[in-house]
Amino acid sequence: MYNYKDAIRSDVREWIDNNKDQIEGLDRHDAYGVIYDSCWVDDSVTGNASGSYTFSRYEARQNFFNDEDSEEYLEQMVDDGFADPMEVGKKIISSDYEWLDVSIRCWLLCDAVTDVLDEMFDD
Repeated sequence: MYNYKDAIRSDVREWIDNNKDQIEGLDRHDAYGVIYDSCWVDDSVTGNASGSYTFSRYEARQNFFNDEDSEEYLEQMVDDGFADPMEVGKKIISSDYEWLDVSIRCWLLCDAVTDVLDEMFDD
């Protein structure tokens, strides 16, 4: 099974490990801003820069269908105003799994960065 929440937390941790110099000496609030903004456009975290995290329609489809919460995430994205319901519907109908995959990652990014910072600042 695939788990978007675990995957994006892991990717955020890896981004931090590879970019410690960018957040060194920053307080939590400022570190959050740098991490969030950088990860938002990092293909290895969200895929938002190019529109693909996996660079494979098949892998994106596998991620989507192997996370039991994918449909719930889409519903929550729409409810939160993060995604337009018509756009989501069109992407589902056209089987644009890369868009769905990236959108879920972007939507989960805020919580992932918060969770990782909680771990960092609790240590």
